Amino acid sequence: MPFNYDPAVLAAILGLFGIGLVYVVNLLKNLFKVSDKPAVLLVLIVSAVATAAVLLVSGSFSWLALLVYTAACFGTMTGWYKFTAKTN
Repeated sequence: MPFNYDPAVLAAILGLFGIGLVYVVNLLKNLFKVSDKPAVLLVLIVSAVATAAVLLVSGSFSWLALLVYTAACFGTMTGWYKFTAKTN
């Protein structure tokens, strides 16, 4: 089955359960008192878990989708690259 990137899936991941993942990450960073490299690792872990949850619930889980959407979510949450759809 071919994989097609869908920005709507990324929007669902970033808005997981009605609370933003950025809030979850900031809460965990304050709880564990991490910064710098451990904080980036924490963002990667939260991105992967949220991505896996959304893909499993939607029934579209595959390892390629997990890798691509985790990278997209991680890139968006860290501000390294915006993978979201462009608005006009």
